Amino acid sequence: DAPTFAALLEGLREAHQRLSAQLMGADHEPAELTMAMLGGLMAGYLARACSDPRHPAFLPGAGYHQRMGMPNPDTVYLTAAVDGAGTYRLTGDRGTAPEVSLMPMGGPTAAGLKTYPAIDLRGIELNGDGRLDLVLSAERPEGHPGEWRAIAPDVRSLMLRSVSDDWGRHRDPLLAITRLDTPGRSPRPGAEARAADLAGIVPMVEGALGFGMRKVAGLRG
Repeated sequence: DAPTFAALLEGLREAHQRLSAQLMGADHEPAELTMAMLGGLMAGYLARACSDPRHPAFLPGAGYHQRMGMPNPDTVYLTAAVDGAGTYRLTGDRGTAPEVSLMPMGGPTAAGLKTYPAIDLRGIELNGDGRLDLVLSAERPEGHPGEWRAIAPDVRSLMLRSVSDDWGRHRDPLLAITRLDTPGRSPRPGAEARAADLAGIVPMVEGALGFGMRKVAGLRG
């Protein structure tokens, strides 16, 4: 509704003022900060309003257009929201990029998001059709004879990373993710859930950009 939208815009304006106050010297370019916040808004919208651990999907993650994090120009990042206590299945074409890995990530810490060792998808045996079929959960599902890897119960997202030095020659991975321990049909979110999602966008944008600014300032010494 209109008040919710107005509150979102006002929250972004106030966050812009607070972040602008952290910029110094030649870095103080309000237009660039505005662009970064718009990129953060895109990332926040995908992460908050479009992500559901009960019905996950790989969505665009860190990248230059989002202006979030420190992306590698040779890497495509996709992220799916998950619940580490759940059971998930990855299926599809692993592609031919030299590195295709899955990075389980936890919640935010003072040093950034908590991370776990990456799962190298190149080391997963493909099925008879040459496709990836991998189950992820805290414990191996009873009676599951196929490929399985453990994830910690506090994992909140999975970052799919595809790294290549020749994108014209290599084939990108095309993977689907499905949760196995919840109903398959995704219900329509209620008004309260949508309001909570929108309320979380501004803190996410400000927190991510502020962390990056402090990180760069620390590297400069």
